[in-house]
Amino acid sequence: MWISKFRVENFSSFQDSDWIELDKSLNVFIGQNNSGKSAILKALNFPLAGNAHKNPTAFRGTELKSPHVSIDINVTPREIFHRFSILGETPIFPGKGPETQLAKDIVNRLSNLDDELTLELSRTPINPTKPRGGVSIAHFRGSNQQVNYVIQLINGSPSNQGRSTNAENLFKIIDDEKSDGFFYFDAQRLNLGSAPWMADTRLKSNASNLATVLAHLQGARRPIFDLIESHVIAIIGGIDRITVVPRDGGHEILIWPDRTSQYEDLSFSLNESGTGVGQILAIITAMVTAEQSVFLIDEINTFLHPAAVKRLMSLIKSEYNHHQYIISTHSSDVITSATSDKIYLVRREGFHSSVRAISMQDAAHAREVSAALGFSMMDVFGHDRMIWVEGPTEEICLPYIARRLGIDLDGIGFAPVISTSDFGQGSQRSATDVYEQAGKRLSPLLLGMAFGLDRERLSDEEVAKLEKGRRKLRFLPRRCLECYLIQPEAIALTLSELDQQEHSSAAVEAALQIGGMQKYGAPNEWNGDYRDRDWLKRVDGARLLKDLFNNITDSRVEYRKTRDGISILTKSFGTTPDLFDELSEFVERLVEIARRDTAP
Repeated sequence: MWISKFRVENFSSFQDSDWIELDKSLNVFIGQNNSGKSAILKALNFPLAGNAHKNPTAFRGTELKSPHVSIDINVTPREIFHRFSILGETPIFPGKGPETQLAKDIVNRLSNLDDELTLELSRTPINPTKPRGGVSIAHFRGSNQQVNYVIQLINGSPSNQGRSTNAENLFKIIDDEKSDGFFYFDAQRLNLGSAPWMADTRLKSNASNLATVLAHLQGARRPIFDLIESHVIAIIGGIDRITVVPRDGGHEILIWPDRTSQYEDLSFSLNESGTGVGQILAIITAMVTAEQSVFLIDEINTFLHPAAVKRLMSLIKSEYNHHQYIISTHSSDVITSATSDKIYLVRREGFHSSVRAISMQDAAHAREVSAALGFSMMDVFGHDRMIWVEGPTEEICLPYIARRLGIDLDGIGFAPVISTSDFGQGSQRSATDVYEQAGKRLSPLLLGMAFGLDRERLSDEEVAKLEKGRRKLRFLPRRCLECYLIQPEAIALTLSELDQQEHSSAAVEAALQIGGMQKYGAPNEWNGDYRDRDWLKRVDGARLLKDLFNNITDSRVEYRKTRDGISILTKSFGTTPDLFDELSEFVERLVEIARRDTAP
């Protein structure tokens, strides 16, 4: 479930935001203080506040128009049935005449459980969310009298259970906090450290029952609790252990600086810890326990150290990118860690705010202007040591591998070279220049650094010579990172998710027979086997994946490095990590080099 687009009217500083289209995964709204960023997130949260828009000509209560928010939710029938089962209710679907065909049309429309529907909804203050235009699914919106039907999932298939005199209730998947649909994290949230006893096992949208949920996980689902604890410890320093204890008819969360401590007096209540600890613990708990939800995180930078922001963003992009995130910030650390295809710039002039989507190419250009040598200095802040990598894909994928290997990344950040064109596609002169210039100018800011660049077309002799003369420079054993992502089963799963239809690994293997073409750079190494190591070392994997995606889906799905690279990696690394032994050794080596307290 995710928000595909929305529109805010007559709310806070927005007279009319116009339609804002969102990405399925990560969306970052940036702007100065009081620009309207927080208003965007509050407009998407339920219930909608009655904060009507004011201007110099209309500012008295009787003159103000009621706030109104239009929201389009993309959701599959499978998700609808699942979320209603959590609520203990049955979904009621709308339809249109003639009635003899009505129920059949609805069931047919729902029969593909993984085919996304768009629910067109609207909100006004205090009131429940309503279908927009009378019916939430446009396909069943007609001029004839609307008829609603109860549809249940029986033996894995939708089944008509008859007409309903009640109105459709599909909006409940975003209104009812029990459905795990939305989580709203306000920048000012406090006092999450304790909660009265209750039977809740699911986190509420405002995380007010965090202590109760963690107590349940600690006792009944210990591996999940341990995973949450490990993520929090990795993001925030000074924490070595988290426990939940009974307290006067409720539960209290304790934070321990030393994991081996045996006395409760050596722990601290979460309410006595910094705001950032509680916020991160709540966000991580929701990320780990919810299935596919919308996360509204207001001013993420106000409660986190820059280094913690980078670690959280890395975790979001690599291991929990199945959620949709809508984040507001004025922090450069969040912007440079996002690596989204676009960001949203919120501006305010007088009484009116506006939103404009800009491409990350524009954002990258802005970083380039502020950089000294093709690096963004903003990427350095918050880390003691830095590993410079080829681009945004490596920035996401290499830390993921490190975490899966159990490597401690405390104090180590990953940041991309701004533009590979700045140093000429891996040429010897350019790689040397990047290394030398960064070493001279950036080393005073850092305790240690390493460079992990694509080898491109460099020979083994050229690689050995460059690495020997420059102790902190290492080249990928293969031409580029995508050479490790030629994994048919993982590619097929990724394509199936993106294309909304099933693709098989056999089809991907068949499509890979183009691998010997001249344009992929390794025709002499091609013997018809996509697993051949000599071919994988030399092939232009990025170009090959781009053509594979286009060919297999008839150009319906375009290969996007930062989105699809991590998707393929996580799907294959989790099941066949041995296929990445060479890449894992490369990551381990980069971390080892970055930990040296010496200049390049």
